Amino acid sequence: MSLKSRKSLSQHFLRDPEVAKYLASMVSERPVIEIGCGDGYLSRYLNPDLCVELDERFLQYLVEFNPVLADARKPPYMRGEVFSSLPYSISKIFLRESSTSSVRRMILILQSDFVEKLLHEPTYISFMVNYHFILNKLFHIPPSSFLPKPKVFSTAVEFKRVREYDPAVEKALACLSIYRNKDLKRASTLCGLGEVNEPRKIRSFAPWEVCELLNLVGYGCA
Repeated sequence: MSLKSRKSLSQHFLRDPEVAKYLASMVSERPVIEIGCGDGYLSRYLNPDLCVELDERFLQYLVEFNPVLADARKPPYMRGEVFSSLPYSISKIFLRESSTSSVRRMILILQSDFVEKLLHEPTYISFMVNYHFILNKLFHIPPSSFLPKPKVFSTAVEFKRVREYDPAVEKALACLSIYRNKDLKRASTLCGLGEVNEPRKIRSFAPWEVCELLNLVGYGCA
């Protein structure tokens, strides 16, 4: 690849054949959508049906993979399996948008610290993601697997959809997350969710306990 990465787009290109082979082995059905294809390094292993790339300089390398010039923060698809080594700066926005789509499964490379927050910190995005998907950590990836090398470790994660998007649920989770230092009884009142006799603070709920949280405020969740 003769083109330099753009720091403004947080570009770090995968350069590890073992990681690429493993990711390709995770494909279970078509169509396969790759986000942020770059110069097509991972694409040559995945053979995606659609390549979404924001940097027009790389389209010349992606002709055989049906490239689309688009922003992953506003994905031009609603179905399929999604694979991506995401720019870390857009991870939250991308996961929120993916929650509202019909995508059933994603394999994403994310910053390791961010993955731990998704699994353990009671925030709006972690509740949203855990409501819609089951998360499965696959393996860690060192900085040496990328060019240029990022300053942090990465983790490959599988996201499998378990629930469809409900705007009322998102509204409730967004509000409850604002009051995560308050007990659920007070937070529920402030969010207009009715009376709840529950002394636990919002922050005491792990992200994977999102259904328990929603059931306590009157949203059926199984």
